[in-house]
Parts: sequence; structure tokens; C-alpha cells
Amino acid sequence: MEKSLLVSRREAAVLLGLSLRSLDYLVARRELRVRRVGRRVLVSRRALEMFANSAHHSRVARMTENSQ
Repeated sequence: MEKSLLVSRREAAVLLGLSLRSLDYLVARRELRVRRVGRRVLVSRRALEMFANSAHHSRVARMTENSQ
């Protein structure tokens, strides 16, 4: 089975280990690039990898680090 190039917001949140609200915050701050297809908001796997590998210093990242 092939992996799709784009995933839903919910799938992206699960892959990053974030809540849907935290993912939406990253999208609103343009820290995570998305594609809009009609009403759907989709995230590319490449964008997820780039975000996960970056030295991001967002409020969400600090909250996640502090909770561990």
C-alpha cells in the first residue's frame, strides 16, 4: 500500500505527536506549510519532515519540551 503525499490535519497531528489545536496554531503562525484543496487543509509529508527536523522555537515546541 502506498503512502499518500498529503495527509489530513488530524493525521499530521498524530504523526508529530501534537494535539489538533497545536497543529492549527503552527499553521496559523505559518510554521508549518499546508495545502488547501477546497475546504480541506492537507499537509505534505515533506513539510512534516522539514518541520520535525528543523530547530523550531515556537511556543508549541517549548510547551512540548517542558512537559517531558
